[in-house]
Amino acid sequence: MSDYRLKASVAVSHFSSFILKQILRKPGETFPGRILLALNPSGIKELSANKDVVLISGTNGKTSTTKALVQSVSTLGDVTTSASGSNLPRGAATALMKNLPYAVLEIDELHLPQLIKEAHPKVVVLLNITRDQLHRMHEVKRVADRWHDAATPATSTKFVIDVDDPFLNYATKDASRVMRISFGGRRHPDGSVCPSCGAYLKWHDGIYDCTCGLTNKNPDQLLPAGSAAYRNATLANIAAQVMGAKPIQVDEKALERSVTKEYAGVTANIRLTKNPASWN
Repeated sequence: MSDYRLKASVAVSHFSSFILKQILRKPGETFPGRILLALNPSGIKELSANKDVVLISGTNGKTSTTKALVQSVSTLGDVTTSASGSNLPRGAATALMKNLPYAVLEIDELHLPQLIKEAHPKVVVLLNITRDQLHRMHEVKRVADRWHDAATPATSTKFVIDVDDPFLNYATKDASRVMRISFGGRRHPDGSVCPSCGAYLKWHDGIYDCTCGLTNKNPDQLLPAGSAAYRNATLANIAAQVMGAKPIQVDEKALERSVTKEYAGVTANIRLTKNPASWN
């Protein structure tokens, strides 16, 4: 009965998308996923069952890192993803409806716990947690707490994290399978207090240490320092290796969210910059 309901939900979703695009002339990129989840709330779980799923989340760099991972994982087989950058459950559901063996999905920070629980991902890449949209996210500790609660019981998932971010280290400290990558240390703008125990963190040249044991002194891999784009591309390659793919040479500039347009004979490059990392 469940399989019949899933097939019927997918069929209705595809038909609704066809009507929206062909008759109403609207893009409706996430509309199929919205319909699917309305008809079948367990759709993400069921659609993920026959796929190797990779999830990417963080305050900054989700879309570019996802693009890099899609390139790598594509060497293993066909990959479904949300090319438009839709990172809510409806976007994930739309991508998962494609009958392909691999899914590489960027996920909004507050919705990541739901996707970890329902999609049972093989790998989760955590990039960073910084202040962003405080009216929605509140403080960074709120996101870290939610991720910690989701990561701890996810015993079949491998987490790949930038351990120089103490909030990511805390979020995965009780997870079963974690690959902690350091880029030589980096001071976190919100890292005065240990997210695990509340004591003041001791910082020295980007290396943090707490009496409770939270530290980036002993990573699984220590790599050279570099830009945010370099770090994210490196994490994407490491995650791809976990999936069984070979690392690839990533063009950092090709991953930027930019578009070139011509206006009145003038060629302009328009780039999305919405936070300090992308400004840099």
